[in-house]
Amino acid sequence: EGEDYCLRSPVIGLNLLYLQPGRLGGGETYAQELVKQYAQIPSLFRFVLFLNRDSYDDLQLSGEQFRKVLVPIEKGNPLKRHAVEQAILPWLVRKHGIDILHSMGMVCPLFAPVLQIVTVHDMLYKRHPEYLPVSKRLFWQFFVPRSVQRATKVVTVSESTRQDVLKFLPVPPEKVVSIHSGITQAEKPTAEQVAAVRQRYGIRGSYILTVGCGKHKRVDLIEQALQALSGLQFVVTGLPESGVIPANAAEGVRYLGFVRSEDLLPLYAGASAYVTASQMEGFGFTVLEAMMMDTPVICSDAGSLPEVCGDAAHIIHTQDPAEYAQAIAKVCFDGKARDELIARGRRRVRAFPWRASAEKHLSLYADLSDAGAL
Repeated sequence: EGEDYCLRSPVIGLNLLYLQPGRLGGGETYAQELVKQYAQIPSLFRFVLFLNRDSYDDLQLSGEQFRKVLVPIEKGNPLKRHAVEQAILPWLVRKHGIDILHSMGMVCPLFAPVLQIVTVHDMLYKRHPEYLPVSKRLFWQFFVPRSVQRATKVVTVSESTRQDVLKFLPVPPEKVVSIHSGITQAEKPTAEQVAAVRQRYGIRGSYILTVGCGKHKRVDLIEQALQALSGLQFVVTGLPESGVIPANAAEGVRYLGFVRSEDLLPLYAGASAYVTASQMEGFGFTVLEAMMMDTPVICSDAGSLPEVCGDAAHIIHTQDPAEYAQAIAKVCFDGKARDELIARGRRRVRAFPWRASAEKHLSLYADLSDAGAL
């Protein structure tokens, strides 16, 4: 019996209680894509996924190495979720024989009696607290440092976020590992698909696109930049409750609100350029998605954007709307500059396969398994 115990497959718990299907952007993509890859890469591990009611049915799994555990939390009650995560999850971890718990959404259960990994996506609450509601800011200020302290290893989705963690929190450098996220390769939509999505959202003529309109995305800078240009609409996607959608948008600016994921790629593909003035990006999925759709990218130099874009974007180093206007004009109306960015973007996207990211995560689990002599 003792021998069987030694030979059993290590059980990795994935704490996915933070997921809200279709609403969390990069944090949701990160979890979904890693789980998909774990299903395809042979490993000795078994996985137990802790999911709330909303994501339990949404996350489809194939493979006998996976088990889903429903934790009874509904969306719309973050306080209850955090209470359950801290109070009930440690008990569930014991009950399901978890050896290593990987909390993929910034916060881990502080009293779970196992080896733990926590993924930190960004340090927005430290870098730009002014962009967060007070309640969120206080929550992150309390839980992120304690989660990082409690975890055996901390994963960040970029080197830039790793440097932020080391700068703002008292943590030894060897404890924090940077593993780039990936980009899911997809076919470029047909002209008909792009036209259908344009029609669905009532977009006529040329437009530039930005995805996401939280306050730190600084959509206002791009709006100001476009006042100096004619003939271009500005299309913005994002959830209304992010608090910055004006009731009467300026002329030429279209706020689409929440956009279905299947409509996003045609929106990228139809845009003359993808522009983001964001002041904080932990990884920056949207710039890679735009590049994948052969859409040239103009972006700020904030957070991980220079690291992820390399030489494949026109990077703006100031918060001056005039600089954005100049870059937009060049990229949209200078064919040579545009073609060069598109070609570089195609190459850049190939540098971020999800499989490589998943393999590095699995290596980390293996290292911890060996170190913990599971």
